[in-house]
Amino acid sequence: MINESRVDERTVTADPDDRIRLVQLAVKRSRVPILAGVGHSTLDGAIAIGREAASAGAAGLLLMPPYFFRYSQEDIREFYMQFAAALGRSVRIFLYNIPFFTTAIPPNVTSIHSDDLPNLVKEPFSSASQRLRFN
Repeated sequence: MINESRVDERTVTADPDDRIRLVQLAVKRSRVPILAGVGHSTLDGAIAIGREAASAGAAGLLLMPPYFFRYSQEDIREFYMQFAAALGRSVRIFLYNIPFFTTAIPPNVTSIHSDDLPNLVKEPFSSASQRLRFN
């Protein structure tokens, strides 16, 4: 995993171009699939970073809800729906649940019908659950 969360972004860089460069280098130099954190405080920012990470060859995108503010369950569902629609089916999107720093991922996101968004991995991932599947 690279650019895992907002904490990593502050530690490494706040510049989206640098975050993308890290993904490009990791994909190029790694022998294992790279899961790229694409979290951002806005949907547009997350989409831009997600597109670049997918284009760089990331095997999956790790997306937490937007941070800094608390959002309603419907806002979070719409955030994930719009992100997945914008990225298309080109890459798997892993829900990244960090309720201490962001709004918790609500059940209405994890219950999205698979036919609508087949690239959305609906089992929320958190640092407490290290179960990633790339097949």
